Amino acid sequence: MILRRVIGHFRQQEWTAIAIDFVIVVAGVFVGIQVANWNTDRQNRALAHGYLQRLHHEVVDLIASGADAARTSEETNRRLHEVQKYLNASDGAAPALSPRHCSAIGRSHIYAFGIILPPTLGELLATGRVLLIDDETLRTSIASYAQSINDIGQLRYDIQIDRLPLARKYPELISRRAEQWDQAVCRFGEMRRRDDFRNDLTDNINRFGAYAVDVLAEQRRLQQALHAQLDRRLNIRHEGASKP
Repeated sequence: MILRRVIGHFRQQEWTAIAIDFVIVVAGVFVGIQVANWNTDRQNRALAHGYLQRLHHEVVDLIASGADAARTSEETNRRLHEVQKYLNASDGAAPALSPRHCSAIGRSHIYAFGIILPPTLGELLATGRVLLIDDETLRTSIASYAQSINDIGQLRYDIQIDRLPLARKYPELISRRAEQWDQAVCRFGEMRRRDDFRNDLTDNINRFGAYAVDVLAEQRRLQQALHAQLDRRLNIRHEGASKP
């Protein structure tokens, strides 16, 4: 309809009317583009918010589910270092050891807990939709988290290369009578007199320490740091959190 009117104005050489029609057309196109852009921005903000809510839920679950693994690895690492002190101490200064120390020795080659990248975080990076997040600090945290998880996953792999099950190599020193390591029996006194065993145990202790501190504890630190960033962005306050 407006095209027919413009043609009519051209035929009658009504230049003022033509200018007005031109302005109307341009304004209409501009408004249409702005409305489309506004709708796209609104949809992108809603999509980004949904991603962040999902990611927050996944990170909270990972932190909760990893609590037992963190405690177990810390306890095992502490007991292994107590065993090392026992092996290095003189007879009169050697601390007493328990079946739990024997269990720690038997498990010193086990790195059972996985390195996990939250599915939503992986999807954000794989699809490029991480760019929908308008918070630059949070975007940087997400990218840094993914890279760090990749690095500690590689470290965990390296630690496990040629790992040594001590109970298999030294059955005369460690007897496993049941499926659970808590039922293992160790001959601690004889262990102190065996340089070959002590060397292998030291290697296992160093590997397990790297796993406990540089892998599991570091993964947990990364999860908690990302959780804090998500809480800030989503304005979430957890029950029991300290007030500023």
